[in-house]
Amino acid sequence: MSQIQREALSKLAGACTLRELKQMHMEATFVQEPSTGQAEVTPELEVMLQIARSPAEPKTEFAAIFRFNVALNTETEPPVAVAKMKFNAILVYSAAEGSDFTDDELNLFGQTNGMVHVWPYLRAFVQNSCAQLGTPVVTLPPFRIGQTLQWHSPESSDAPARS
Repeated sequence: MSQIQREALSKLAGACTLRELKQMHMEATFVQEPSTGQAEVTPELEVMLQIARSPAEPKTEFAAIFRFNVALNTETEPPVAVAKMKFNAILVYSAAEGSDFTDDELNLFGQTNGMVHVWPYLRAFVQNSCAQLGTPVVTLPPFRIGQTLQWHSPESSDAPARS
């Protein structure tokens, strides 16, 4: 992250307040029982982020819309899918009056501060889903700003947007 991005992020973080976090969709699907010797599973995570601004004036509200796809795969070659999960959440923020931020700044805010806000809910969902499905329990690590995630564009789940 560049110094300019850090400064913009700091300014945005000071001007914004999380108003609401809505867990919109949670789905966990059992795919197949791991065979003997395949008890260990590794999570594969895809993240899609979309920023939506309030159309009304003044434009002091915006939402960070997250779509997470999690696949639990065996550590064998080739990997075998054991379970698939989807977790969608909307975070609604309000910014101080007179704040004016670019789309790129709001996207950076979503990738950092938004992730800090939504990550604990995703972690709990994945861990609880594993226990309920009877798969090996996976605990996602704590989110660290700057960690590499597999980002995808909301327009196409096949094309990576950022790494």
